[in-house]
Amino acid sequence: MRRAIRLHLDDDPRLIGAIRYVQPGTRESAAFEYDAGWLAAADRFTIDPALQLATGAEFHKKSRDGSVFHAAIAGAEPDGWAKRVIQRDHAKRRQQARRAGEGA
Repeated sequence: MRRAIRLHLDDDPRLIGAIRYVQPGTRESAAFEYDAGWLAAADRFTIDPALQLATGAEFHKKSRDGSVFHAAIAGAEPDGWAKRVIQRDHAKRRQQARRAGEGA
């Protein structure tokens, strides 16, 4: 599974950056990258002390609580129960797609 999520602040249309999440099987990793427009803005700020205002992807080692996301992002992450519900839904959708001949 690969996902990219664009991050905006409240209703501000300016893009702050993107979170890229990869889960090939049981392993997972995530990285955050600030948008060039955000880095050039006079009113820019870091969204997490560990995320420097710099170009390029910034990875985060998996924390003790099991999150691969930086703290500012991990706070919005679903808890264990919600993760299981989401994973079951994805598995069900993959199974339905296979039955319909849409994927392997």
